[in-house]
Amino acid sequence: MKKLLISVFILIVSIWCFEPCVSYAKETKTILTLGDSITYGYPYGETAYTYPAQLSGMLATTSEYYTYVMSNHGVNGYRADQVLTDLIDNNRLEENPNYVLLMVGGNDLAQEINPDLSNIDEVLTQTVNEVQATIDYIKLHQNPDGSSPQIILSAFPPNNLFGTGGSLVIQEYNSRLAANCVHYDRYFTSNWDDFYDTHTGQAKTTLMTDDGVHPNTEGYAVIAENWYEALYPLLPNDPNDPTPKNPDDPVVPVTPPTPPIPLTKNPRILTTSGPGERSKLQAYSRHGEAEGEELGNLFPDAYLGGTGVVAIDANNNHIKDQFLVFAQKNGGPQARIFGLRENGEMIFFGQMFVFDSSIRDGLSMTVGDFDQDGFEDDVATCLTGNKKPTVRIYTNARNVDTWNLFSEFTADFGTVGCSVGTYRYGDQSPRLLITPHHGPSEPTVFIYTVDGTLENSFAAYGPGVTNGLSATGIQDRIYTTPNNGTSHVRVFDVLGIAKNSWWAYSNKNVKGDFKNTVGDIDLDGKDEILISPIGANGPQILAFEPSGKWRTWPNFFAFNNPTLRNGVSVAVIENYYGNN
Repeated sequence: MKKLLISVFILIVSIWCFEPCVSYAKETKTILTLGDSITYGYPYGETAYTYPAQLSGMLATTSEYYTYVMSNHGVNGYRADQVLTDLIDNNRLEENPNYVLLMVGGNDLAQEINPDLSNIDEVLTQTVNEVQATIDYIKLHQNPDGSSPQIILSAFPPNNLFGTGGSLVIQEYNSRLAANCVHYDRYFTSNWDDFYDTHTGQAKTTLMTDDGVHPNTEGYAVIAENWYEALYPLLPNDPNDPTPKNPDDPVVPVTPPTPPIPLTKNPRILTTSGPGERSKLQAYSRHGEAEGEELGNLFPDAYLGGTGVVAIDANNNHIKDQFLVFAQKNGGPQARIFGLRENGEMIFFGQMFVFDSSIRDGLSMTVGDFDQDGFEDDVATCLTGNKKPTVRIYTNARNVDTWNLFSEFTADFGTVGCSVGTYRYGDQSPRLLITPHHGPSEPTVFIYTVDGTLENSFAAYGPGVTNGLSATGIQDRIYTTPNNGTSHVRVFDVLGIAKNSWWAYSNKNVKGDFKNTVGDIDLDGKDEILISPIGANGPQILAFEPSGKWRTWPNFFAFNNPTLRNGVSVAVIENYYGNN
């Protein structure tokens, strides 16, 4: 109501203004946001979905005189000590901020508390002290007008990474922040309160992405509103404002701007040809409509062994808008990377013989941030023929024959080749899912770290499944599909305990090799599962929610040809290269 009255008043004055009306020369106020991946906005970094971007839009409605400039320095994986080090080493306060918004601590607790919880008190005390040191350092800074930055400190939100116990630790951390930190200008808890589910003792799943740690688009909108409500009482009044606000006045509500689908995230589905066909590719919208022309020249036309495809961030823009292709059977062990532009043009990014070039075999490949540099530009690969299951990890996959061999190890099963997948839960480093590619072999999933340490293994199917399997991950769930079997999808936790299962194709007599891949095709911040047949089946692509619920879209036959009987590979790129 107050905002409406102000608007009416301004309108009346403008109507009755006989002298030229004053147009304010705006003054800029700078806001620094400091923290970890939640402040950065993962997985929507540098888009309109992040809380700093939404908060900026909200603040733009509050004043005719002041312009608020947001400077986001959230960094994925940062602990409290790293926030302070970055602040000092990069002289962030040179921006002379009027306000500093600080929310940090989750990575300190996740990374530094021992598995036996023996050092909880030590880590909590150290983290609170590091937050206080950050506050003290900021308050020492003097802006050109003689003021010091005003600091707003937020409680850390809960997550679902370590169950109810993990949330209890965060709750205790927040209590210690409130009890021990001083010299800030405001401390608020709504980022904890609004995310905490009293029924589960963890974060509300409706506000979280599938990784259990980071907010989804709705969650970031909630955080933006909370920061706005905390910051609003500290904002200055416009000069000559006829109704200046009092710090004790109710906060004038402003709805966060609804961001459009960001140009950086507009997924496309790619399919590549199976055995018996020359290597070709077709792009589709996220609903399954073909886009552009069918493309060839992935490999020489003489190669007919089938082409695998995986999305990759080869140009390091935090968007997987390139794709990696490789021979699936009877080809040289060469992987190639392309970008696909909306006009149908393919851009070559690089290639590498990932095993000896004289080998004639197939490859299995996956992509991840295996060197923990913030970019999913690294690949893991192994041979799929009658070879020992040697896994190689290459980092910085771009350019020709310069990919860095990061590590190499051999999985713990026989000479039946292997398939590789990956999962990453929360802020953990990625794990590799290594499985036998074909038989005879037991249907076992092996979980390795990127340095080759075996963390766990478990049987995904009964003894009748002896011809290999594939595995991939979403959040803390591992999804498997059999090779040369039915379309039976099984779901496990990281301990190998079965959690769910379903058949991708209602006809349980449909048998063959089935590829499962993941991607956020509906832009809800949560990956979905796409299933495609490989081998002697029609090229029908189906999609499922992680719960196993069938999605009505996408549901289509690749290459618009239901009569094909050699299957296809499928991947989800997050946009066309060159359009973001």
